[in-house]
Amino acid sequence: MICSHRYIKVNRKVMDNTQIFIRQEEQIKLYPDKVITASHHFMIRDILDISFREMSGKSFLYLHTTSGLFSYLTEDHPHLFMKAYRLLKSN
Repeated sequence: MICSHRYIKVNRKVMDNTQIFIRQEEQIKLYPDKVITASHHFMIRDILDISFREMSGKSFLYLHTTSGLFSYLTEDHPHLFMKAYRLLKSN
């Protein structure tokens, strides 16, 4: 593994007619040939770009892939993860 970054996965569940939000911390992991999250595996060749945006007090890491756009809620700026990805793609 080259680098990883923490993100927050929020699951919504309804119990006894009440909506409950379950927050889980996960890792997005960068390998020489792929990126792995809790629910997806992307080959490096299928990732077009990685970006980051802050909106309404929340921060999102975006993976732009050939399969679409995938967003990940994060509390920390992923500058090291993005730098490692761009260095890997440039080689």
